[in-house]
Amino acid sequence: MSTPNIAIASAPGRYAAALFQLAKDGNALEAVADDMAALENLIKDNPDLHFTLTNPDFPKTQKYKTLQTICDKLDAHKLTRNTIGVLSQNSRVALIGEVAASFANLLAHHRNQQHAEVISAAPLNPQQQSQIRDLLEKNIDGKIKLSLLTDPKILSGIIVKIGSFMIDTSLKTKLETLETTMKETN
Repeated sequence: MSTPNIAIASAPGRYAAALFQLAKDGNALEAVADDMAALENLIKDNPDLHFTLTNPDFPKTQKYKTLQTICDKLDAHKLTRNTIGVLSQNSRVALIGEVAASFANLLAHHRNQQHAEVISAAPLNPQQQSQIRDLLEKNIDGKIKLSLLTDPKILSGIIVKIGSFMIDTSLKTKLETLETTMKETN
């Protein structure tokens, strides 16, 4: 399967594409994918780590040691460690989160999988999740990976986002539309 052009148009995309190809060739896609997802989540969830990696005042050796310590705790694959080494050598450690995100996009493309963000007023049970996934997969070419979010402000219904496509059946949007219509008729 070809690599999507948008994924390699940026520096993080090029690093991700190289890592993806090496992992694919080495039958290590799953292990590297797990490592990269864990790194991406750690960086997103830890403002101090994000600050350390993106701050130019911190020496690159300190950034590298920080990431190596994390890799030790994750028992990361050799390819993941090597990628961090290359990023460090090239003073690009600040890109690790973006490299991880680009890698995830390449993996989803490889699996013919699309990401759907589903926002609901209350948490969805497994049966509802399965129904939404099945309905979406019937209407697209490929598999769907759901990210579930809750936002009580939408009152009821759901909002589904797949790329630039959005389905909004929330009560909040319906009320806002009704309010706008009523204002326009006055």
